[in-house]
Amino acid sequence: MALHFRADGILHVNVITEQEVTAEQVKETVDFTKNILKGERVPHLITTEKPYVIPNNEAREYLASKHREEISCADAYILKSLAQKIIAKFYIRINKPRIPTNFFTDNDSAIIWLKTFI
Repeated sequence: MALHFRADGILHVNVITEQEVTAEQVKETVDFTKNILKGERVPHLITTEKPYVIPNNEAREYLASKHREEISCADAYILKSLAQKIIAKFYIRINKPRIPTNFFTDNDSAIIWLKTFI
């Protein structure tokens, strides 16, 4: 995963793997981000390079947990495929993320929404 702090205060997390995202990858990214943010919470824009990349069940559970609350005040995911849209609905209904979470098909709409949390 590649992290980029945007000038507007949004953290862009670009998932560059070609396989499903694992809980281990998510934990490593969260821990790395905690060290950088030092207690600050910022909105996250999450994108993928490939339209078929999705988080596995354990990764979704971790993403919805209290650990993400420590670094993010809101998450906006950019969806590129039907598979991602199905997983997104499942994530909201089953995993019930603890922070405001929304899904978009374009970056501009996601950024407008995320800026309401800055």
